[in-house]
Amino acid sequence: MDDTMKKMEDAFKALKASGQNTATGITDWLKRAAIITDEETERKAKELLGEGKVTYEKFNAAVKKLAQDKKAKFDDYSKKLLDSVSTAANDAKGTVEQEAESFKDAVAKFKADTSNFLHAGTSTLNETVNEQKTKVVEAAKNVFSIFSPSEK
Repeated sequence: MDDTMKKMEDAFKALKASGQNTATGITDWLKRAAIITDEETERKAKELLGEGKVTYEKFNAAVKKLAQDKKAKFDDYSKKLLDSVSTAANDAKGTVEQEAESFKDAVAKFKADTSNFLHAGTSTLNETVNEQKTKVVEAAKNVFSIFSPSEK
């Protein structure tokens, strides 16, 4: 197995781990990679992928067939798919880094305001903790939705 195919299989495993190995999840990925650029290609992709969970073999065969239909090279499509994963991963990394920085700032503020919290009671503390927890949960949702941008 060559390096590109290994990377494709790894990318598919990540897609599967996020529960997005469905016709919809995969067509979203194909759109981000600019492989699906029109409704006819999208219809064809969904037809090739079928219903339910999609296996790597079925995904691979569908991408090969789409490339063949468009008179494109399978390797070019594979590279486009891998580039789109890399871009999505970098976007997610940036989001996580931003949220981590925000959380770090909140912790610093919490430490600085400890005496105020002790005097104000637990409701202020709970509000601050819940606000930060919400930010972290949103960051996690962004990370796990890499393969399904339509759910953002």
